[in-house]
Amino acid sequence: MERTREMGILKALGMKNRTALLIFLTEAALIGLTGALIGVVTGWALAEPL
Repeated sequence: MERTREMGILKALGMKNRTALLIFLTEAALIGLTGALIGVVTGWALAEPL
């Protein structure tokens, strides 16, 4: 629901729904993987001295 405006702009520019969805899903996956990587590295760094 938050990206309705962006989706509308992309559709107005001629982008297909599937392509726009792929862009949003790829972005979400990259954010998730980055967060997971940061969490693993931070957890490892904090657990190492134990």
